[in-house]
Amino acid sequence: MKLILSFNSLFFGFILYFTFVQDLILVRTFAVSFVVFTTYGCLAWILLKNRNKENSEIILFSTVVFAFYLILNLFRMSYVFMAPNLVIYNQSSLFNSVYFSSLLILEVIWVTLFFTLTGIRNRQEIREAKEHFEQIFQTSPEAILITRLSDGKIINLNEGFVNTTGYSQEEAIGNSPLDLSIWKNPEARNQMLNELKEKGYCQNVEFEFRKKDNSLFTGIISSRIITVSGEEQLISITRDISDRKEVELIIKEKNKELNELNATKDKFFSIIAHDLKSPLSGFLGITQLMSEGSGKIEPEEFHSLGKSLHESANNLYSLLENLLEWSRMQRGIIEFRPDKLNLYMSVEETLTNIYDFSKQKGIQISNLVQKNITVDADISMLNSVLRNLVSNSVKFSNNGSLVEIGTDFSERNEIKIFVKDSGIGMKPELKERLFQMDQKVTRKGTRGETSTGLGLLLCKEFMDRHNGKIWVESMENQGSTFWISLPILG
Repeated sequence: MKLILSFNSLFFGFILYFTFVQDLILVRTFAVSFVVFTTYGCLAWILLKNRNKENSEIILFSTVVFAFYLILNLFRMSYVFMAPNLVIYNQSSLFNSVYFSSLLILEVIWVTLFFTLTGIRNRQEIREAKEHFEQIFQTSPEAILITRLSDGKIINLNEGFVNTTGYSQEEAIGNSPLDLSIWKNPEARNQMLNELKEKGYCQNVEFEFRKKDNSLFTGIISSRIITVSGEEQLISITRDISDRKEVELIIKEKNKELNELNATKDKFFSIIAHDLKSPLSGFLGITQLMSEGSGKIEPEEFHSLGKSLHESANNLYSLLENLLEWSRMQRGIIEFRPDKLNLYMSVEETLTNIYDFSKQKGIQISNLVQKNITVDADISMLNSVLRNLVSNSVKFSNNGSLVEIGTDFSERNEIKIFVKDSGIGMKPELKERLFQMDQKVTRKGTRGETSTGLGLLLCKEFMDRHNGKIWVESMENQGSTFWISLPILG
C-alpha cells in the first residue's frame, strides 16, 4: 500500500510540475502512457496468475483486450519521439481516434470484467462454504435432520442420523419423523415445536426416541428455525446419550449400594455399642454382687444369680453368633453353595439347637414338614434362617404355648415354609420396619429376652442369595407367622 501511494504521489507531482512549471505536453503524454502501460500490464499479469478453471475464458479474453491496449500505449510512447503530432491530445488524428475509442471500450470491458469476476468469486465462495458445510454436516457423529416447518417432511439428513436411527436416506427423505415413529411420545415433539415457535430455537432438551428396530434411546436435541429461499425449515441436531444415561444409572446404583453399606456399618456399630453393652453390664453387676457378698448369699439367691448369668451368656452368644455371620456376609467371606437338602432334617437340626431355650419356657415346637421334601439351598444359610425364626417365635411366645413349622405348596415350583406362633404379635408400623436395614427394631421377649433385629436382617440377606423371599403376617396379641420361599427340586 505504501508503495502504491508513493508511486501515485510521484506521478501526480510529475504531472503537476510539467503542467504548471514547465508546460511540456509531450512529457505529460509519455508519462500518462507509461503509467497506463505499466498499470494494465500488471493487471493482465495478476489476472493470468489467478486464472482458474471457472474464470479462465473471461480472463483470457480480457488479457487479449489489455494486450491490444498495451500495444497502443507502446506505439503512443514511441510516437512521442517519432511523430509527436499524432499523439498530442488537441490534435485530430486517426491514431488518437483509435486510441481514445479503445480506451472507452476498455473501460466498459474493465467494468464488465470487474462485476463478472466478482460474481464468479462470490459463487465460488458460496460453493466452498456449501462444500465446507456439507463436509461438517456429513461427518458429524450427531444425527442432523433438516425438515420443512410447514409439513414436517425431511429434506436432508446426514450419516449420523442413519447410524443413530437405522433409517437410510431413501427411507427417511420425503417422510416426517412422525411417519417413521422416531419420537417415542409424539406429544413431546409438539412441545418442542411450540417452544421453537415462541423462541425460534430450543437448546439441549432431553427426549426419548425410537430406532428402526423399535429399540429406544435417549437423545439431547437442539433445534433452530431457519429460512431458505423464503421457506421456513427446521434444523435439528440430536446426540445419543444412552451410554451416558447407563453410566449415570450405574453411578446411581453404586451410590445406593454405598448408602446401604453405610447404613449397614451404622447398624453394625450401633449394635456393638448398645446391644453388647447390656449383657456385659449385667455380667459386671452380677459378678460384682457375687464377689462382694459371696459369704452372705443364700443358696436360692445364688441359684437365681447363676440363672441370670446363664441367660445373659445365652443372649450374648446368640448376638455374637449373628454378628459374626453378618460381618462375614458383608465382607463376602460366606460362599453360597446350594445343594439338595432334606427340609425335614434341617428343621430337626434347628429344633435340637434351641431345645433347651424352648424347654425353659415350656413351649412345644411341632415339626409339620413332610419327611420327603427336598429343597435347593445352602445348608448353613438355611439353618441360620430357621434358627433365627424359631428362636424369635419362642422368645415372643407365652409360657406353655405352641410353635409350628410347616410347608405350603400352593405355588408351582416353589415351597413356602412358615414358622407360626400365638405370641404377642406386633403392630403394623413395627411389622413394616422389620426388614429395613436403616431401621433399628428392638423389643423385649415375654420373659425380658433382648432382641436387636439383626437376626431378621441376616435372614433377609440369606434369602436374597437364594432368590427367595421372606415376609411376615402378624396382629398384635394374636401371634405372628413368618414365611420364606424356596425353589422345589423334582
